[in-house]
Amino acid sequence: LPRVDTLSNIQEGMLDFCGSVPDAISLWKGAPPYLKKVLEMGKLPKNIRLKDALEALCRTQG
Repeated sequence: LPRVDTLSNIQEGMLDFCGSVPDAISLWKGAPPYLKKVLEMGKLPKNIRLKDALEALCRTQG
């Protein structure tokens, strides 16, 4: 997926704005499996690209 600035869901045919990235990633119902897995692990990627998810997994917790 490409880098994005905002995310939205489609609910009952209506566009439902989630917010700005990265905060909106956890609200995005259409997230691909690799993002859902990263979120389940308590990590928040900077964006939705696979590269961002991998970087979030590799970050050292401080």
